[in-house]
Amino acid sequence: MPDYEIIAEDTLTSTAASIDLTSIPATFAHLELILSARSTKAAATTTAGTITLNGLTSSIYQSAGIYSLNSSTPSAFTYNYDTRTQVDNAFRIMNDSMPANTYAAAKIVIPNYANTSVTRKCLLIQSSSASDQTSTWWHSVNVGNVTLSAAINQITLIAESATYPFKAGTSYYLAGWS
Repeated sequence: MPDYEIIAEDTLTSTAASIDLTSIPATFAHLELILSARSTKAAATTTAGTITLNGLTSSIYQSAGIYSLNSSTPSAFTYNYDTRTQVDNAFRIMNDSMPANTYAAAKIVIPNYANTSVTRKCLLIQSSSASDQTSTWWHSVNVGNVTLSAAINQITLIAESATYPFKAGTSYYLAGWS
């Protein structure tokens, strides 16, 4: 098995309220997900997307991090342990009134995703978006946690809402490495 292997990749050809990565093999040590996202929302801002794992939407998630939004002064956010039904603020989505063909970028790393003795899975998330306007940008580094001893075999990326789905051209790849 290679040290680094693409498990799944795609570019959306139509809108989608979510992206579902299923049948993730438990043959790697770690996962890495790269996302380039844009929504159909007609607003000159960015939007937050969410993540669920293994199709679970019960109160087992938490996220916390630091971000800068249109400012050089960082701010913190926290969503308490085991009170959320998804990882909130998991990645940014560029809205459709931002400059054409501009997408927000995110990198999500999930170490030890297949280790069943690890009962709290951790997602390291880096997400950025910017327009050609110097006053409109977002950058965050945060962590998502989920209480889950099972191996992660499904990752669902969820747009802001079904009303504002991911736009065609949104792309991703999921890779595993040893």
